[in-house]
Amino acid sequence: MNSNSLDEAPSDNCPTTNASSSDGPDESENVVRVVPIEDTKANEPYEGRVTRSRSKRLAQLTDPESTMIACEVDMKEALSGPDKAAWFDAMRDEVKSLVNNDTWTVVEKPHSAKLIGCRTVLRNKYNPDGTICRRKARLVAQGFSQIPGIDYFETFAPVARLDSLRTLAALASQHKLKIFQFDVVTAYLHGEVDTTLHMQIPKMLPEILESIIATENDQVTVDKAKIMLDDLKKNNKSACKLNKALYGLRQAGRRWYEKINGVLKQLGLRPTSCDSCLYTDSRDKLTFMLLYVDDILLVSRNIARVAEIKKGLAASFDLKDMGLAKYCLGIEIEQSNSSVSLCQSGFIKEILARFDMLDCKPVSTPLATGLKLERCKDLTPKSFPYRELIGALMYLSVGTRPDITHAVSYLSQFNSCHDNTHWTAAKHVLRYLKGTSNMKLVYSRDEKGLKGFADADWG
Repeated sequence: MNSNSLDEAPSDNCPTTNASSSDGPDESENVVRVVPIEDTKANEPYEGRVTRSRSKRLAQLTDPESTMIACEVDMKEALSGPDKAAWFDAMRDEVKSLVNNDTWTVVEKPHSAKLIGCRTVLRNKYNPDGTICRRKARLVAQGFSQIPGIDYFETFAPVARLDSLRTLAALASQHKLKIFQFDVVTAYLHGEVDTTLHMQIPKMLPEILESIIATENDQVTVDKAKIMLDDLKKNNKSACKLNKALYGLRQAGRRWYEKINGVLKQLGLRPTSCDSCLYTDSRDKLTFMLLYVDDILLVSRNIARVAEIKKGLAASFDLKDMGLAKYCLGIEIEQSNSSVSLCQSGFIKEILARFDMLDCKPVSTPLATGLKLERCKDLTPKSFPYRELIGALMYLSVGTRPDITHAVSYLSQFNSCHDNTHWTAAKHVLRYLKGTSNMKLVYSRDEKGLKGFADADWG
């Protein structure tokens, strides 16, 4: 194994501490230690790389445009409830960003055009401790009505692999690097559409535009809102011609990735062959970047280079500087002078609450001793969300909890043929997580470095 290459990601089979023999594991032992790697070498990018389909499924378990857990709210209920003013403000902020980005132009509907539908998604955003952080509204296009070959062509867009995040944590610990976090506001709206698309007028758009005109201080935004409102009042103006890749369009993710990938290359960053969203710096061998849709992790000890990259990104996008990374993709990041640790205690608490297991009794092993499950012959749909639970556990296992990998792999064999026995076994994993929710991956600095060995007999 070549220790100077990023092509080999660290193994998921990390050694874990021995579980206590009692039902309640000793919290002092809840640490998983991983040997860090010593050095890296930039590789030439492989642009045609296709990520695993598993990555796409796992990406749906977290909110890609924020590091906070998100919970969708019914729009009718929100606008008639006690927090309706806060939700309307969130919708106004969303429309304001759409107006500022020139997302669409109000035009007369072409006779032959089929309008794409749209809807507003409302979400409560939560902090890691479970408290509401803010209200969020997102206008999305109903891309399922798009016709392939006419409305869109290419749709693939890569996202960062979680083992790349662990690799950067090991590098940061080994070389005393700092992990900085940035967020691109309304990221998809920076990508331009590559086909002619017309969308329906969003609901409540006139009322929201009037509110923007009455309350906004920025004159440029007010002028744009007035123009759009005037166009809406004209009887022959009845559609939105999209200029930018609005959320929900089939090609939106790809258009955004192509946009930011081009900007990063201009800044001297190059994607690696092992992960198209893991970048190395041609100007500083110990500067790295990880991109997950609009979440950016920049790893470096060169403060001047960090400032240069930040300035370059801010020149092209509305960039939010979040300082040292603390929470990203449901993973808590702790940085010290001697180590970097990754933990998903907040995500564990969330899934325990989701499956009504917050008050369960902890156990010391992921699976019961001697457990042997059989395929259920009754394939009728079950009332319990077995596959939903397995999906959440899978995200944990590939993130920071390799100790449950075997259990999740075994239980996932029964996704289409499960019964109450399998459901009980899956909840047993939750009971184990209840007692080990603070278990971490800890990457400590190793002065000896990483050594590889090969058996000459098999040369």
